[in-house]
Amino acid sequence: MAKVKRVGIAMDMTPMVDVAFLLLTFFMLTTQFRQPETVAVTLPSSHAKIRVPMSNVMLLTIDKQGRPWIRADVADKSLPGAETDVAVDSSDLQNVFQQLRANNPSLVTTVKADKETPFGPIEDAMAALKAAGITRFNFITELEK
Repeated sequence: MAKVKRVGIAMDMTPMVDVAFLLLTFFMLTTQFRQPETVAVTLPSSHAKIRVPMSNVMLLTIDKQGRPWIRADVADKSLPGAETDVAVDSSDLQNVFQQLRANNPSLVTTVKADKETPFGPIEDAMAALKAAGITRFNFITELEK
C-alpha cells in the first residue's frame, strides 16, 4: 500500500485578532467608572448585601464633623447637588429634599455617614427627610468580611 501524503492545514488568524480588538475597544468605550468622591467617609460595617442602584439616586453624605453633602442624579443641573457633592446647611436640608423630590419623584434616597459621626446630625437629617415626605431611604455600609 502506498502512503497517502497529508496536506497541512493553515488557519488565517487575522479575523480572530480583529474580533478580539473590536471586543476590547467595545468594553473600553462602554465601561462606566465611579465618580471620585468629594467627601471622604469611613463606612460602618454590616452584613446586608443589598446593592444601591447606580442611577436615579439622591445621595446624602454626612462627614465626621456632621456636615451634610448632597449629590443627586437629576436632569435639571441647576438644582443643588446635581453634578457633584454640594455642602448644604443643616437648616436648609428639608427645602433641598423637597426641591429634588419635586423635580424627580422616583429618586432613591441613600444616606452615607461616617462611622465616627455623632448621632445628632444623622437624626437631624432623618427628621428633614421625614418632613420632606421621604419615609424610605437606605443607609450605605461596608460589607462585613
